[in-house]
Amino acid sequence: NNGASTLSRVILIRGDLDKIGAKISPDPFRGNLNVSFQVDKEEMVTIRVYNQNGQLVKQQTTRDSAGVNTVNVNDMAVLPAGNYTFEVKTSKSTTRQQIVKQ
Repeated sequence: NNGASTLSRVILIRGDLDKIGAKISPDPFRGNLNVSFQVDKEEMVTIRVYNQNGQLVKQQTTRDSAGVNTVNVNDMAVLPAGNYTFEVKTSKSTTRQQIVKQ
């Protein structure tokens, strides 16, 4: 009525995690990240982060249950700004995604 507008929070609902392997958000990021992926059975999942030079800068291993899982990756604020490659490795697949640190 008065011409003012407001925006609601955006919520992403993914139905295609089995097709893309993993979803990492937010992108670009500053601190912590969420990595979502799907596995068929309970298993160990390894998340690795590589810098622009291909050096491993972080590794995290979790035991995840069947279905869609979301893992929080902490301590990312200490990394310098730049491009990073995230690798999510399950027993069936390895997915890589480029992401930007501001």
